[in-house]
Amino acid sequence: MRDDTMANCDNPKTGADFEKSVQAFFAKQGVVLTPNFSIPVGASDSKKLRKFDLGSEDPAVLVECKCHSWTVGGNSPSAKLAVWNEALLYFSVVSSRYRNSWLSGKASAKQYLFLIAT
Repeated sequence: MRDDTMANCDNPKTGADFEKSVQAFFAKQGVVLTPNFSIPVGASDSKKLRKFDLGSEDPAVLVECKCHSWTVGGNSPSAKLAVWNEALLYFSVVSSRYRNSWLSGKASAKQYLFLIAT
């Protein structure tokens, strides 16, 4: 019985659905966000373009959306946490004019449990 776990092949659609939900939430707040929003990031003068899940220039907002299911056994999902760590690292090297928002969802029976950090 699969309960609230998902196979890896289910995750891209789940992630895309979660991202659309986040985009709709911001739209209701009057903030229109563009998917795959690219800006230059880096700690030195040599910056590279990085795509964030959602973003806007006006207002200056960057959003990373991560939606994962957890293992039934309660194991620490180290690969998933590495993805989170990478996304948060990028937030640390973007221009301070951007408001950074991190949204994490736990997928479970077509419902999302949100963890929001701004």
